Amino acid sequence: MDGSTVVKVYYDRNEYTVMFNLDNGTENVVQTYKHGADLHAPTPSRSGYTFDGWNSKLPEIVTENAEYAAQWTANDNAVTFVTNGGTEIKKIIVKTDEKITKPSNPTRTGYTFGDWYTDLNCTKAWNFESDKVSDAMTLYAKWTANEYTVTFDANEGTVTPESKTVTYDGTYGELPTPKRSGYKFLGWFTDLTGTDKVTADNKVSITAAQTLYAHW
Repeated sequence: MDGSTVVKVYYDRNEYTVMFNLDNGTENVVQTYKHGADLHAPTPSRSGYTFDGWNSKLPEIVTENAEYAAQWTANDNAVTFVTNGGTEIKKIIVKTDEKITKPSNPTRTGYTFGDWYTDLNCTKAWNFESDKVSDAMTLYAKWTANEYTVTFDANEGTVTPESKTVTYDGTYGELPTPKRSGYKFLGWFTDLTGTDKVTADNKVSITAAQTLYAHW
């Protein structure tokens, strides 16, 4: 041996910061790496969107500070309209975070349309001016049954009350009994000579005011 000494020199590798901007995803992720370390990118997720890669190609190893931004594509969401007995409204496709274009109002015999709701019981209204789509969804039509006036023609007799209000798809309910001296009341009919008798249990199917006539 010549008595020489071997000196080993150790260097600290530089540290770098890598930020992953998830762009309204779960959260931003900041990672610290030593120079030359393998890069491990997070797997981002975002409700209503599909991850479409990073804004630039990721290196295999880290050699500098860097920031990368996630790219997203808005999903197509099916919006289904349940008209609850009204005329059909076709399903449409709306992208995440976009508004729904309000369709023409459906119609339903004997009912008045009361707008669209997000629940079957129609307690949560959808605001087409401000609400935005976040996923596939269903909107439900709300209806109010119309009310109509039924007038009673005593046909030479007397009757109290002379009219009442009935509700479409309901029943006529209690009907008054008219009086006419010397005659027996046979019931209420839809015209003076016809055979269509109306009783308290009959279902209301009229769509306009109606007159019922006493037969004797």
